[in-house]
Amino acid sequence: MLADTRTNAGVDNISTFRKLTTIERPGDRVIGIMTAGNLALSQAIVNLVTEQGLALHEGEPLETLYTAPSMVRAAQLMGQAVREIYKVDGPSLEAQSESFNVSILLGGQIGNGQLRLFQIYAAGNYIEAT
Repeated sequence: MLADTRTNAGVDNISTFRKLTTIERPGDRVIGIMTAGNLALSQAIVNLVTEQGLALHEGEPLETLYTAPSMVRAAQLMGQAVREIYKVDGPSLEAQSESFNVSILLGGQIGNGQLRLFQIYAAGNYIEAT
């Protein structure tokens, strides 16, 4: 996977930040997350799915991309994280006339499962590349 790192460009000012996150546990999983759009949103979403975790249903254990049992569940977690961050940051962005602008490519393999690639949209829904 490749990722653009440019976050802002002016006549003589170009800032860069890593927009590709990789998760690897040899023999278990390799996952790449490529983000575009608002960097603060992207960082919050990636932090939620890699460090903090999310519960599928209230009272259930937290899951991260390190514990997701399949790539489909990983895509669901990523979408769920997008919606959670929207709940937190969406209203304040809208108050500033800004849009909730983020898109994510999630690809990889968990265990002996298929190598899969998903695009996650700002609404938290996703499609799979076929």
